[in-house]
Amino acid sequence: MPQKVSCVCGHQRNIEGVREHRYYRCTDRIYRFPLPRQCKASGVNAYHLDEMVWGAVLKLFTNVDLIRTQAKGWTDRQVKQVDNSQNETLSLEKLLKKLNEEEERYEKAYGAGVLTLEQLKERIGEIRLRKQGIQNKVTKANEAESKPMIDMAQIENLPQRFSNMLQSLSFEEKQLFLRNVLEKVVVGDLAKVSVIGAIPVESEAQNDGFWTISRNCWF
Repeated sequence: MPQKVSCVCGHQRNIEGVREHRYYRCTDRIYRFPLPRQCKASGVNAYHLDEMVWGAVLKLFTNVDLIRTQAKGWTDRQVKQVDNSQNETLSLEKLLKKLNEEEERYEKAYGAGVLTLEQLKERIGEIRLRKQGIQNKVTKANEAESKPMIDMAQIENLPQRFSNMLQSLSFEEKQLFLRNVLEKVVVGDLAKVSVIGAIPVESEAQNDGFWTISRNCWF
């Protein structure tokens, strides 16, 4: 977690010391050396801070009301995004149809001797470039429509699953988990710690893991 911890002054906090005497200390004095430091925040015991953050994260991930609220908000945004993508796809398909018709008119004009071969190639080339750009947008819109949705019926079981999973993690796995869900931990002292992060939104195939797919549910 060290790389996630910062000070209220804005500087990073680095770990100093050994074993039970390890502290997160503000790096302001390092960056300002040989000038006097500006930040007066004291060091914070690393063991106590790590335990405090882990306990807060465990509590949040087993809070069914929070999970339900965040899941519903994410689902509502996904539904809206799908609707927007479908409308965009319809508009793009209409443009593709017009370009196909325009391409056919140029081919007929060439067949009638109105256009030279060079003119036909130039105009067809421009149309096909535009068609490729539109097709790329259609593909992107279709990908947005295919994103997995959250099964709200399973939400009630998630707190217990999260609790079992988190409490069974090794020290290294806990570190990996925290790096994945935490954006930063802002420390003034142990009386004032702000934990900023995101609850991972997982696909059905990854329900038992903890790899982030979408970082949008803040705590």
